[in-house]
Amino acid sequence: LIFVNGQNVGALNGVWTRGKFDITGVVHPSGPNALAVLIRAGTGSSDHPETDKGQGFCGHNIQGNECHPAIPGDGNGIYAEVYLTSTQDVLVRDPYVTTELPNSDNSVADLTVRVDLTNASDHAVSGILRGTIGKLAFEQPVTLAPHEHRAVSFEPASYPALHIASPQLWWPNGYGDPTLQTLHVQFVLPDHSISDRKTLTFGMRKITYDTTSPQGLRILVNGVPIFCRGGSWMSPDLFMRYNAVQADIDGRFHREMGFTMVRFWKGQVPFRQAFDACDR
Repeated sequence: LIFVNGQNVGALNGVWTRGKFDITGVVHPSGPNALAVLIRAGTGSSDHPETDKGQGFCGHNIQGNECHPAIPGDGNGIYAEVYLTSTQDVLVRDPYVTTELPNSDNSVADLTVRVDLTNASDHAVSGILRGTIGKLAFEQPVTLAPHEHRAVSFEPASYPALHIASPQLWWPNGYGDPTLQTLHVQFVLPDHSISDRKTLTFGMRKITYDTTSPQGLRILVNGVPIFCRGGSWMSPDLFMRYNAVQADIDGRFHREMGFTMVRFWKGQVPFRQAFDACDR
């Protein structure tokens, strides 16, 4: 349970769950504020409706197994980032880029950019949603009704800049370079101020799979079959102490062993640093 200045602003049920809480009505912008978190003990069942959904710290992971001892404190506590952000009326959330490769020679990439917008105010808000990927730029006007949530898309049919010739694709280890791009998106208000902005690092890639092969499951990246060979990650640290430096070390070990896949055992590596390292 999360409290700000004595007011309950929300709860997180499940150790892998992320949360976003609007504290506009309870925070003191010009004075001191108090944040308190009441941590409830988990259970040994992964199916308990108010604790972990999908195991995680509970069950045999807490009690210990053949690869680690029991975890003191039953795994209760805060392990991921806690941060405070501020915006104007329109929030930019969860930018996402998908890649289509219409030609068999991968000579062209069609990108679709999707962004979730939320108007947190009691009045309609108009503005311009702008995005850039390197030297590519695109924008569209948007008007949001009070408290409206909307997914806004940029598609190559309407935005030719997203139809890219000779794209620098992302490839798995051993198949090419893991080239990454950076997307910047922002919502600009009529007075030219920026209501909110987000940045996303991504690779232009198309991942598909085939279950009709006599050999079983085939995974393809950019139309090329990938030989999937990899290691298995469990919890990176018994006390969930993890950072980008350790993630890069772990990722480099896998790369130098010629691996193309990592199994996150029961989904127990929820840290974005691990996924960022794999992308690199």
